[in-house]
Amino acid sequence: MTAREDATTRGFVRVHDFGGQGPPVVMLHGAGFHGHVFTQLSSGLTARAHLWAIDLRGHGGAPAADDMGWSTMADDVADVIETLAVGPIHLVGHSLGATVALMVAARPDASIASVWAFEPVVFPDQAAGLGAAQHLAERSRNRRNHFVGQQDALDHFASRPPFDSFDATVLADYVNHGITERDGGWELSCPPGTEAGAYLGIDTFGFEWLASVDANVTVVAGSDAAGPAALSQPIVDHLADATLERWADHDHFGLFVDPDRSVRSVRAHLGFDD
Repeated sequence: MTAREDATTRGFVRVHDFGGQGPPVVMLHGAGFHGHVFTQLSSGLTARAHLWAIDLRGHGGAPAADDMGWSTMADDVADVIETLAVGPIHLVGHSLGATVALMVAARPDASIASVWAFEPVVFPDQAAGLGAAQHLAERSRNRRNHFVGQQDALDHFASRPPFDSFDATVLADYVNHGITERDGGWELSCPPGTEAGAYLGIDTFGFEWLASVDANVTVVAGSDAAGPAALSQPIVDHLADATLERWADHDHFGLFVDPDRSVRSVRAHLGFDD
């Protein structure tokens, strides 16, 4: 666990300051998740970096929002970075969060030193992107949203993929910070409809805009033949300064299955000597 945490709400996001000493690192989660899924990652980095994690709009402790567009989420993150005012920022992101990190880094006024992106989601065209979004949104709407308590929720997720493969501590962080007590029971902090909205908020397509990213990027991808992993090579090909790191024995959630490997990868990306 990290030594301290301060949390503040800025606009439609919740910002968690995990503390630490060194260059600033801001972490961005995927759809349906929240900033505390990076707790184990941050605990391995706070000796060398100052870590913040953001609950994107509608997720975790962030307020609900009608606008779940990815460009709007990028606006939110850019506003947080401007408020932090700590110089060039390193961004760490997973899935949606990795894509938002690249979108922020592509802005001409961005002050981004680097991006570590685990399977960012960038589709070659609108048809492919919207088709995938519709599929994921429909699936997310069917998620169970009512639990007797935290243990009930933990047992539920521990028995279902992809959560059943998560590191036990990461899964506990996901559950303990991902459900909220309401009306005598417990519900997901990011309800199924909100998660669906996050998928349907995709509004950036094609690879050409990636050429505007003026930062060193490490793209990490699993070995799935389809899905975001299959998009990793063209993403890297369109970035000016990027490296592809392939985790052949993992899928889209590999960073939560092996948080120690994630720590090592991010440390290497940031240039820390072990």
